[in-house]
Amino acid sequence: MPNIFTGSITRRMTALLALFALGFIALAAFQLQNMHANLVSLKKTEIQSVVQSAVSLLDDYNTRVTNGEMTLGAAQAEARRAIGSMRYAGEDYIFVVNHDYVMLVNTNQDVVDTNMRDRVDSRGKRFIEEYTDGARLQGSIFTPFGFKRGDNPEVDKLTYVQNFAPWNWAVGTGVLQTDIDAVFWENTITIASIAAGVIAALSVIGWFIGRGITRPIN
Repeated sequence: MPNIFTGSITRRMTALLALFALGFIALAAFQLQNMHANLVSLKKTEIQSVVQSAVSLLDDYNTRVTNGEMTLGAAQAEARRAIGSMRYAGEDYIFVVNHDYVMLVNTNQDVVDTNMRDRVDSRGKRFIEEYTDGARLQGSIFTPFGFKRGDNPEVDKLTYVQNFAPWNWAVGTGVLQTDIDAVFWENTITIASIAAGVIAALSVIGWFIGRGITRPIN
């Protein structure tokens, strides 16, 4: 048995506190790992819900067309304006692309009414073709790709896209990995600060307890 467990009372107390601290740190690390996975899951649920709301809006417009209340062209034009004005979580937006890969709704007006099939990220991924085909064939799809806006560096973006079969449209939105990481690191700093405070407090308490035990013996 190591001397640390068979030496003086003070040494034993120190060993117990060290073991507690290591266990506490391991538990915190495990919780942080789970928290990151939960954040990703939460964001996936959030963007899926946003897209479903937009698809529900399209359903309403399509019903008005079916009932003869609007022409198809008028309904589609109004739907594009309505979805184009939708925002959530600050400035996050929804995009729409048709099955021919033409972008119908986007905050970047330079790409609207443009065929985006050949658009690739820095890794050569034809992401617009992928998520349009994925939504068309599977009904919906989650897919990551490299997102770049202006002169900013490319960052990973997780996108959810859902098909709207009556109009041959695909509706989607996404979340930047940097947004998820920002929340994660904010929580990590908070948890680390709490853990450090608890370990420091227990160390002080352990020192006083050890001193109180050894002083009468001495």
